[in-house]
Amino acid sequence: MNDNYKPQDNLIDKIDPYFLSEDNSFSDWNKWSLVSFLDAILKSDAPVTMKEVIKDLKMSVDLLWMKVKTDEEIAVAEAEYQRKQAFLELKNRVIESHEKEVKDVNVIIIADMVV
Repeated sequence: MNDNYKPQDNLIDKIDPYFLSEDNSFSDWNKWSLVSFLDAILKSDAPVTMKEVIKDLKMSVDLLWMKVKTDEEIAVAEAEYQRKQAFLELKNRVIESHEKEVKDVNVIIIADMVV
């Protein structure tokens, strides 16, 4: 990365001042938020073609962020589903085990009655 990068003068004038360090350099470039940077360019008098590219890029970033959030929500939902399935399987095993014990006890009681 080039720490000495200087954008066109008209772009520097239009970008929100809080993006710039006190001496108006871009020394804190790596601390910028990409979306904030794109918004600042859109507010500038950059060429229309550049603004169209930036709008497309910003939309791509927004869509990527939405996909990441959606994927996280899906992963959480899948984990919750698997947890519930494991609980139901365990519950069914306990019920089956209990039913088998009751059946075994009934067989013993009936066998004792027959003898």
